[in-house]
Parts: sequence; structure tokens; C-alpha cells
Amino acid sequence: MKMTFVIHEPNQPEPRTVRVETGLTLGRHPQCGCVLQDAAVSARHARVVDQAGVLFLEDLGGTNPTRVDGQPLAEGQQAAMVNGTNVVIGQTRIDVQVEGAPASPDSTAMAPMEPAAPAATMVAPMEVPAAPPDPQATVVGGPPPPAGEATVVGEAPSPPPPSAPVREPARTDPEAMHAEPVPASARPAPGSPSAGDQTLATLVYGEQTFDPNDPHQVLALEAALRAVRPRLVFANEADRRIVDITKASITIGRSRSVEIQVEHPGVSSEHSKLTFDGQRNRFLIEDLGGTNKTYVNNEMLTAGNPRELSPEAHLRFGPIDALFVVDSDSEGVSISEKKYEAATEVLARENAIQPSQRSQAQTRAKSENRHVGEMLLAMEIVTIRQWRRAFQQGEVLLLTQKPKGARPSVDLGGKGKLYALIAVAVVVVVVVLVVVLK
Repeated sequence: MKMTFVIHEPNQPEPRTVRVETGLTLGRHPQCGCVLQDAAVSARHARVVDQAGVLFLEDLGGTNPTRVDGQPLAEGQQAAMVNGTNVVIGQTRIDVQVEGAPASPDSTAMAPMEPAAPAATMVAPMEVPAAPPDPQATVVGGPPPPAGEATVVGEAPSPPPPSAPVREPARTDPEAMHAEPVPASARPAPGSPSAGDQTLATLVYGEQTFDPNDPHQVLALEAALRAVRPRLVFANEADRRIVDITKASITIGRSRSVEIQVEHPGVSSEHSKLTFDGQRNRFLIEDLGGTNKTYVNNEMLTAGNPRELSPEAHLRFGPIDALFVVDSDSEGVSISEKKYEAATEVLARENAIQPSQRSQAQTRAKSENRHVGEMLLAMEIVTIRQWRRAFQQGEVLLLTQKPKGARPSVDLGGKGKLYALIAVAVVVVVVVLVVVLK
């Protein structure tokens, strides 16, 4: 699918066209892939991301919001782009054109949303009952998921082509944050079909239960999640992408109803669940019991037994590899940029990366606000195993490195001190004998 931006900038008599590709950034900065000559546009205003073959436009948090078909996006929020989509950034208007696709009948409206149900205003919407499991869904080489599977609750359903789904509004949306609490009668009872694993209403952190209807708890949880900034870096021949995690509980699998879809026959329909424990600032991953298992650092998980994840953990969903990345650990300590640079130094010394590749990855990492390892994986330069090994060796390298200009210290130890005293005594005796003999 060839998609093009037709850009109408202020004070420019003629529009210009830009080819749309995943990762394309839009903004005023000269390093952006699509530079906009508009004072109302931020340096890095928006970017194009790919989700299972569908291109979305994501707002990067500029002063002026990105508007898609008249609706503003909050920071981190994404909207799908189809033929005829209208985008406004600052004072610049952008029309989306898809080669060979008919024009959208109404270019001023967002993709149609399903009529709101009574619980549609929930801060953490409940999941609809899951479709009956496919007996062959978790067998490697099995058939693709049925076309009629349920969509993710809280997101717009995928309309028929050529329209594309609109992702769930970001939690930073004030209306979403201060939605009316759901009455107790509307909440599903524990263990009921609608109280599925994906609902936040049943998340228990230690001895406390998270209540998605408490705005204060929701705000605190979302703030903690944004500070950690978790993501999964998929680095496979058939699936290579970076997925930002914006919800406290997500399901990963092949089904169209999960938050992170992995289209591979070796991945179960609902393969794993990733949960953010806001009380302890940690992430847990759980295997959901499919035929194809979940692995953490090459260790297979037992279904129903969550495992805590550490930064740079190697995950495997059946045959699909992913790197778990966060900006800070469970103690809230930011991961030093020096660790990533030390890892790249290890790879460079081993000739696993060339100087030009290292420089390009560093530039992209800075531009996209990610670490250099993510870029090396996205550019298909290293594998997850190579990166993890280099990251671990880089930590050792940092511990053994001497500061520049520092003089080497000598630690004589216990025996060394004894030998030094003996040597001094011998020198003193020799000097005394020389004086006496004279």
C-alpha cells in the first residue's frame, strides 16, 4: 500500500507531497523526515507508526495538538490513517492519499465508532466475553484466527476496508481521566465471563486492589506508567517493530481482540499477559496456557504463574522474540545512558557493528528518544541475544574502567605491607652499617 501526504503549508502557494513510511517524523526540526515550515509546529510534532500493517499517526506532545479529521490527539495517542484522512498540525493541513483506494465519503469525520454502551465511559472498560477458543489456535502452523473475533474493548472496532481502526484514547485525556464511576451493579462479579483477565478491575497489587473507578488511583497509575515508559522491541525476520505499552494490563497473542497482535501461527490466540504493578513499580508477565509457551531469558513459564521482568529482559512468545525495555527500574532509578554506550563499545570491539552503523544508530536513538540498542535491533544489525550479552559485558566494563586522568592505585594487601616493612628495615640496617664502618 502506497500512502502519500499532500501537505498544504501556510504562505506556500502550492502543496507538496511526501511518501509515507513507518517511522516518519513530522516537525520543524531539520532532522525530521518530513520538515514543516510552520512556526506553530513543534520541533518533533508527530510520527507515523505501523501496527499490524496499519499506519497510525501519533502525537508526540507538542504545544499545539495534532488534529485528525477534526479531533485533537493527546500526547501519545494514535489515530489510524486511511484514504481521505485529514490531518492538521499547527497551521498546516495534510491530506492522506492511498494509491488505488477510493476517496473517503466523508473526510471530516473520524473512523466510525461503535455506539456507546452504558459502560463506555469507564476509565478502565470491561472486556466483552471472549469468543470460544479455537481448538487449533495454539498449534504451530495452525489456521489464522477467525474473522469474527471480538475487538479490544475500549477501542473502536475495525470497520470493513478501506477504513482502519482508531486506537483507544490515551489515558491523559482529561475526559477519560475524570469519567463517571461505574455503579457497582454494572461491574461484573469475579469469575464471571465479563470479568476476564484483561480487565483492570481485578488487578491486585500486594494486599491492595486497584479500583479503575477511582480517578486518583487511575491518575497515579498512569503517571507511574508514563515515567517508566515500557515497550517491546520485536526483532524477528517476520516481525520487526517497536511497540510502546500505554496500558497497565495488556494481552499479547494472535487474536484480533488483544492489545498487541503478533501474526504468526506459532503464537497462541491469547498467548501472554503483561501487567504493571503500580504499587511496587514492577512489571509481571504471565503465560496464558496455550500450546506454545512463553519464555523469559530462555526459561519457560508455567501457565498462571506470573514472573517479574527486569530491564532488557529477553521474551519469547512461541518462536517470536522481543526485548522488554523500560527507562527506569523497579526502584525508580533511571537506567544510565552510559550502560547503553558501554554495550555498543563491546559490540564495536568485537567488530559486531561497524563505526558507520554505530553512528547511525546513535543518531536515530537521539532523534526518536530511544536507546541505541533498540535502534540496532530495528536496523537488523544485531540480535536480541547479541545485545543482551553486550549489555551485560558493558556493565562489567563500566565497573572496571578507570576514570580519565586517574593514577593507578597500588593495593599492597596484608603480605605486601609486611614485605614493604622488611624492605625498609633492611635499608635502615644497611645505612647504619655503612655509617659505622666509616
